[in-house]
Amino acid sequence: MTRIKGFDEKWLIEYENRTTDKSPVVAQKNRVTEKPKTEPHVIPAKRSKYNNKKVIYDGKTFDSVHEYKVYLALKQDQAEGRIQNLECQVKFQIELNGIKIAKYIADFCYQHNGKQVIADAKSPITRKNSTYRLKAKLIAAQYGIKITEL
Repeated sequence: MTRIKGFDEKWLIEYENRTTDKSPVVAQKNRVTEKPKTEPHVIPAKRSKYNNKKVIYDGKTFDSVHEYKVYLALKQDQAEGRIQNLECQVKFQIELNGIKIAKYIADFCYQHNGKQVIADAKSPITRKNSTYRLKAKLIAAQYGIKITEL
């Protein structure tokens, strides 16, 4: 071991103990490592437009804590038999006369009483987003399904 002026062996051992932490890392400069699937964990990141924090749970990444809580409630409803075929992040193509206009990604899709439901976890602020409102109207026109905001 080389000696560096001003640093003794005790300091080096303490430094190695501090920097080689064996606990799982949630997020570190665009690097995410897995934690046990039973615990949700929030990914600290840059401040987002709506102050939301991403959450990883059950192998899925949710854009906000609210979306994660909606997922838990829907998963519980599915376990109790109130809904069926719960899916996350389902893509819908919006087309007019065979021309692709846009793409809409629904937070959740499921069957309720035999009918298809498209659901989105929205805050009061994101409900007012003009792009979302336009896409919701286009989905209703093309697929005949009104988006349920949770």
